[in-house]
Amino acid sequence: MFRAFPHQVRDAREFARAVLGDHPLVDQVELVVSELATNSVKHSKSAEFCSSFIVGLKVADWGVRVVVADLGSRTPITPHPGMPSPDEEHGRGLAIVAALTKQWGRDTLPGGQRFWAELATDPPSS
Repeated sequence: MFRAFPHQVRDAREFARAVLGDHPLVDQVELVVSELATNSVKHSKSAEFCSSFIVGLKVADWGVRVVVADLGSRTPITPHPGMPSPDEEHGRGLAIVAALTKQWGRDTLPGGQRFWAELATDPPSS
């Protein structure tokens, strides 16, 4: 569990790296955690109420599942990957998540939301 403050995104990345160690997906998972945690800090009620967000990782033989849960969105708009102009500094997070993952999604929970992303390990080449 991490406080919904900007410096905690770094701690969430470090948590992911510590859990995965030398896993082949560690760099991609770290980036996905960073993007989803940043969204929690910038756009969720967790940040508005100085609360927290939770990061979960599940390592499986097929890859890694990332979960980031918080108190829910500040707006009723469903988040989706954006296509900002080249001059814009923000709006690429979910597009990055979509590009790095096999699949991703958002679940509405009582009192919050959960973003999840599944990253697949590439099969060994023959």
